[in-house]
Amino acid sequence: MENYISIIIPVYNSENKISRCLESLKAQTCHSFEVIFVDDQSSDNTLRVLCHFKNEVSSLFAVSVFRNKLNLGPGPTRNFGVKQAKGNYILFLDSDDYLAHNTIGLLIDTIARVKAEAIIFDVYFERCGGNRQYMINNIVYKDEPSCYISIENAIKHTGAAIHGKAFLRDMLIEHNIEFANLMRNEDLVFTKVAFAFCNKIYYLRNALYYYVQCDHSIMHDDKLISVESSIVAYREIEKRLAGRFDYELKVLYVREVIYSNIIKRFYLGATIDEIKKELNVINIKALLEPIKKDAVFFSRFQRTYLFLAKYSFVSLLSLLAKVKKFINSR
Repeated sequence: MENYISIIIPVYNSENKISRCLESLKAQTCHSFEVIFVDDQSSDNTLRVLCHFKNEVSSLFAVSVFRNKLNLGPGPTRNFGVKQAKGNYILFLDSDDYLAHNTIGLLIDTIARVKAEAIIFDVYFERCGGNRQYMINNIVYKDEPSCYISIENAIKHTGAAIHGKAFLRDMLIEHNIEFANLMRNEDLVFTKVAFAFCNKIYYLRNALYYYVQCDHSIMHDDKLISVESSIVAYREIEKRLAGRFDYELKVLYVREVIYSNIIKRFYLGATIDEIKKELNVINIKALLEPIKKDAVFFSRFQRTYLFLAKYSFVSLLSLLAKVKKFINSR
């Protein structure tokens, strides 16, 4: 089906947190989309809320509601949604989050113009219950206008999360691209493998997705962060991409395993001794040397952090993480 988007939303006990998500769907200025809810064995009234929503919007756009027979987690739940989709493009949305009112319209227009297998757009971060929002660029070229980006740079430098990305469904099906059955980082595997099988990737410089960080969210639970889980996810990517994108995999390892997860571990209260132990099993010097040419794509903070990690200045790393956490919380 031409120019039609399937929005896949995994839900689990979302009764009290899905209202903004549903309102943002009703507010879309373009209705060339369907919504596929997959309930992962909720024990609250989520299904009742979804059925009410389906009846309420039946004259605007199609809604399907499915329920897993067992609690499977977000990865397999999204995979099931992809198999049910009728749209030519897939967009993933979490029940905590919501879309700008012009998201579908801009994506439909972009799809018609650029003919790319993947479209990347920007994301706003919003703290639950707070008013503070800031934009997270899905691509490191922060000062560039909308443009095509290379497959290599998409693998190395785009955000790992599934948010702010739309993919051609036929490409996903043809290459058997699915979410890994992991407790954490399943979207890292999906996005990077999907990019590797694209012919064209387009960066749409618009912030259209609102990522809401709340406590007690399965989808956004940072307590599940660990270096081990990141390495498992990285190995899954390596299985699919090794031999084709070896250099890009080296950069990805530094960005997603070393930087992203260890700094987040500090945010979550990991001790200096715990981080030292994790750094001892990683030869950072050997990893950083081959990717010097990509250092320009890392932020000043990231470069400083990696320099300190390289020489095991863990106390300074802890202080730097505390400073960044304080700045972000203001």
